[in-house]
Amino acid sequence: RQKGPEHIAAYNWMTDYAARIIAERRRNPGEDLLSQFFVAEIDGERLAEREVLLTTTTLIMAGVESLGGFTVMFGLNMADYPDARRELVANPALIPDAIEESLRFNTSGQRFRRRLAKDVTLHGQTMKTGDFVCLAYGSGNRDERQYPNPDVYDIRRKPKGHLGLGGGVHACLGAMVARMAVRIIFEEFLQAFPDYRRTQRELPWMPSTTFRSPMRLDLAIN
Repeated sequence: RQKGPEHIAAYNWMTDYAARIIAERRRNPGEDLLSQFFVAEIDGERLAEREVLLTTTTLIMAGVESLGGFTVMFGLNMADYPDARRELVANPALIPDAIEESLRFNTSGQRFRRRLAKDVTLHGQTMKTGDFVCLAYGSGNRDERQYPNPDVYDIRRKPKGHLGLGGGVHACLGAMVARMAVRIIFEEFLQAFPDYRRTQRELPWMPSTTFRSPMRLDLAIN
């Protein structure tokens, strides 16, 4: 449960960076989203300084780290499943369907911990208010009751209700941006490099039990 020194140093660097940008935007507000935090109201109240900071760091993590991780995962799927990649090269209109299948098949957010707000009984087991529980999104996305042949990567599957971007009140804040960004990236990438392969036998995975993506993906153009 302890955070490592590198994790703590990186988080402190990020919050310091965000605080500097927030201060600069307060002095010189513009049309950007961050400037809007200072005038936004919830039930007639402005956001406190700490709320602005936490929202900003959340956007950094969700909009940079998570998006980068999923982009690499999608590129990995295209390398590991060349038949699917060739379909997308021939018909780029299938890229949005491939993105949804990749979100299901290789979930970037594998699990999240939550504290129960009330007693919950599932499958004969009661969990009490205040208990910590782990929501295993990656496992849910491979549930054979929901998805036939769940361990098969099928870009024509159209997986409904997957948890690749969370769900409910915990749905990903940047879900639409992530879908749009990855679509645009691979429309261009596959047009320029329709045939490639990965050169690493072993991938260096992110050292996290929550998020899953390679820290590096080396590719060779055929």
